Amino acid sequence: MYKVVIVGCGRIAGRYDKPHKISRIYSHASGYANDGRFELSGCVDKEEKVAACFAKLHTVQKSGSNLVSMLDSIKPNVVSVATPVDTHLAVVQEVLNNKNSKPDIIFLEKPVCGNRNELNELIRLSKENSVPIMVNHSRRFHPLYIALQERYAKGEFGKMIGIDSTYYGGWLNSAVHLVDILRFLFTMELHDLEVLDILQGRTDADPTLTVRARCGPESVPVWFRGWNEDYYQIFDLEIRFSKGRLRISNFEQQWSWDSVVVNSRSEKVLSPSVIDLPQQTVSPMINAVDLMNCYLETRDVAVLSGKLIQDSELTMHAMWSVGSVYGG
Repeated sequence: MYKVVIVGCGRIAGRYDKPHKISRIYSHASGYANDGRFELSGCVDKEEKVAACFAKLHTVQKSGSNLVSMLDSIKPNVVSVATPVDTHLAVVQEVLNNKNSKPDIIFLEKPVCGNRNELNELIRLSKENSVPIMVNHSRRFHPLYIALQERYAKGEFGKMIGIDSTYYGGWLNSAVHLVDILRFLFTMELHDLEVLDILQGRTDADPTLTVRARCGPESVPVWFRGWNEDYYQIFDLEIRFSKGRLRISNFEQQWSWDSVVVNSRSEKVLSPSVIDLPQQTVSPMINAVDLMNCYLETRDVAVLSGKLIQDSELTMHAMWSVGSVYGG
């Protein structure tokens, strides 16, 4: 079995999971625990009591607050970094500068880091130590978006001619999902990002922005509309293609397709049509853990293509381009 150390024992790591009542595999701990090829060998948190409670919850063998000691003791194959974004670089440095027990792969939470200099350093560390850093941009592991990418590449939807999206919870924390999935689906760069409205986010450092942008060489219009989550949480995406309109609603719980048809007056209009897209029968986290296993078995970094920190570079540059507060 592959040994795993989780760094940071908060929500995304699995602090609030109910292991015997899991209906959706979402956290790092639940993803590894669901896969019989991985062992939760250690967990580290700056608060030792938090790490101890996490270890008890997930039956982790060792817990503590000293990362280097944990790495030396366990010599893990995988290190999952689920700490706040402003600590990502320091944690990865501590992991990869430890010559006694480097892991085979690092699984890093999004957003990858706070600024361009940190990103450059993370990429350098990964390359120089030959340890791939896979990023948890979770929708890149989602069956729906994987199918959309493949079908768009085949020309099934025609050209992409417009995007309208709505999100909540901070530009860097939440809108990064939208920016990254557009990069994943269409491989076109966002440019001319303009902030039109600012809402209070979960932290003062990460407001919820409404941003208008352009995409690709044809300057396709793109909207990211910030939403006040005091009403309710929302994550919607509408993609307009030359052959129709795809609407993905309520965190991928529903989607619909309207085809372009010509009516009796020779007008082009949209008409509801059936679209065959995969349901989320397997969670993105399960797919991510399975991909890590594939790499560990083969040591072929090509299997991680599109999921590495290098693949997040243009996403993060777009995120930071909206203003000096993100510029780094």
